[in-house]
Amino acid sequence: MASSTLSNQEGVNPLERRVLWGATLFTLITIGFIAYSVWGLGASVPTCMNNMPVFKHGEIIRHDGKNYEIHFLAKMWKFEPSKVIVPVGSTLDVSVTSKDVQHGFQILGTNINFMALPFVLTTGRVHFTKPGIYHIVCHEYCGAAHQNMNAIIEVSDKVDDISADGLPTLDAGRSLADAKGCLACHSTDGTTGIGPSFKGIWGQTAQLIDGSTRTVDAAFVHNMILHPDANAIKGFDPVMPVVAMSDDEIEQLTEYIKELQ
Repeated sequence: MASSTLSNQEGVNPLERRVLWGATLFTLITIGFIAYSVWGLGASVPTCMNNMPVFKHGEIIRHDGKNYEIHFLAKMWKFEPSKVIVPVGSTLDVSVTSKDVQHGFQILGTNINFMALPFVLTTGRVHFTKPGIYHIVCHEYCGAAHQNMNAIIEVSDKVDDISADGLPTLDAGRSLADAKGCLACHSTDGTTGIGPSFKGIWGQTAQLIDGSTRTVDAAFVHNMILHPDANAIKGFDPVMPVVAMSDDEIEQLTEYIKELQ
């Protein structure tokens, strides 16, 4: 009897044996799922490069073959660009940042699932092997119009190169300047009108009526639009009215003036 009791104490409890086998099986299954995600689905962990300069506008960049780089700018409440068309077989290096608050960025049906954070650049890579529409959604609540924040990537077997909609362009900036009445007083060819010409003014030093000087940069353009009386340039009558513009429109006009240098 004593010998039998000693044998049971020295052996492994059947319940413990099941727990050990269960833990081992769970670990192997977990490793299997991770391996399948990496090699089967192409999943990867995005990199956040806080020390690298972030971009202020969406952009598409062509590399060799069907390799492209896309900069997505998230802002209330849209993505820039809003639509991208690429040929089948394309590999996209996707970079995302936010202009204002925290947004989400997910390309449905792919391994791209990011947080879009202000002043942070998040990157990843995706390869498209078949045509289709891939929707981009913001999965992080970002304000009143969050539900409208989306974009698409169209993978097509009918195109040979990348194209995009919803990017700022020189034509869009000129259209805005014309619509807001700016071109009635400011020329775009260097000639002097009621106000200084937009052409060549970017980066110059402007002398104001009060005797102070300012560098014509983004901050100066912003202040000039919002407070024209306080930023009147010497040599021109201070007749510029306050023009109603959103921050996006001011930024678009600023880029237009910058391009005219």
